[in-house]
Amino acid sequence: MRLRIALSLLIAGALCMPSASGTSFADGNASDGVQRLPVSALKIMNYFPANAGWSNMWTDYSHDRTIADFRAISSLGANTVRIIVPPAAMGYPEVSPDRLAEFQDALAAAQQAGLQVQLTLFDMWHNYGDIAGSQAWVQSLLTGQSGNPTIALVELQNEIPLTSSAFDWARRLLPYLSTQLPGVPRTVSAAGATGDAGIKALLGALPASLMDVADVHYYGDAAGALDPIRTALAYSGGRPVIVGEAGLSTIDGSAGEQAQAWFYGVLARITQSLGVPEGTVKSRINRGRTELARQIQRLREEQDAVPKTGVSG
Repeated sequence: MRLRIALSLLIAGALCMPSASGTSFADGNASDGVQRLPVSALKIMNYFPANAGWSNMWTDYSHDRTIADFRAISSLGANTVRIIVPPAAMGYPEVSPDRLAEFQDALAAAQQAGLQVQLTLFDMWHNYGDIAGSQAWVQSLLTGQSGNPTIALVELQNEIPLTSSAFDWARRLLPYLSTQLPGVPRTVSAAGATGDAGIKALLGALPASLMDVADVHYYGDAAGALDPIRTALAYSGGRPVIVGEAGLSTIDGSAGEQAQAWFYGVLARITQSLGVPEGTVKSRINRGRTELARQIQRLREEQDAVPKTGVSG
């Protein structure tokens, strides 16, 4: 059985992006013909290593594991991987040299696997009064990445609190983010538990001039996804809407392949009923990383079972 990759649904609107500028990237590699995909073409897999979630992905970083996992993700049909970056693990306000090298290695590994990247910044971070430090961290992390077509989407923060201080911070940081990654569409998400009110508050606080893509997170009964998606469409102001996180938790083992397939089948019917174009709905793999680990281990076992001929190429 293959791991179910949620669709990343582009719901509505057309995104116009300026051309990326610059061709010199921090890892020293040119784009090698890579072109940034439009949001409508992204099929995004959220990612943490199976045995190193959240900050541990960076404090216990493995080049070989990243290469193997990204190849496995590509083999499952995704074309984009979501990489989540917490300041506490990387160094703040200056990213440490070791963490920066690992971050750049992860970007290079994605490109080698034929994947583009959705970056999620400022994970598990709440110091919204520190504008100068936040900008310094963004610059430190993204130095040399301007014009890198591998970065297809950047999320300032995952599930930002719906507070005036957080929104004021986002309104300052989103324009600055565009100076570091010109042409890369920007998004911010609210927690799925905030429901329709959270979607309205987020889209009202961050207009299209600041946030290019509306991102819906939804967990719960699949049929209930209709209302938040409709709300996002109504308040998006013409921006593309993606379902950035959705699915059933697999942490207790109760939601297996069949249950996930049913969930996404219902979600697909909902989006079809809204007349939306085919795109991507993505599941939050850190919530189901045990299942991802099983699938990756199966792929590795299948590869190991192939007779070795001694011929490469």
